[in-house]
Amino acid sequence: MPDEESSSLPQALQRANVELTMAFDSTVEAFARSLELREGEPLGHTRQVTELTVSLARFMGGGLPERQHIRRGAYLHDIGKMTVPESIMKKAGPLTDEEWLIV
Repeated sequence: MPDEESSSLPQALQRANVELTMAFDSTVEAFARSLELREGEPLGHTRQVTELTVSLARFMGGGLPERQHIRRGAYLHDIGKMTVPESIMKKAGPLTDEEWLIV
């Protein structure tokens, strides 16, 4: 007969997985909010894009696992901008060949 400690191990792993997933999702959302602040985007823009994208995925028949991945992807849709210098992001007019390489 398994002891109580070994029988609670699967529950502990499941709880740890849920906590890790929640922390990951919170981090992704924080990155998105940081980008909105940096870019001067209206606060909540990324959340709105995400909600619309997940709704579309649901309409198209995406299951919960797929919608969770799509949700994270939608939150990260602009994350690459974080590494682009502000001088390029806010530049008026076309980018030079060198700036395109940076982007």
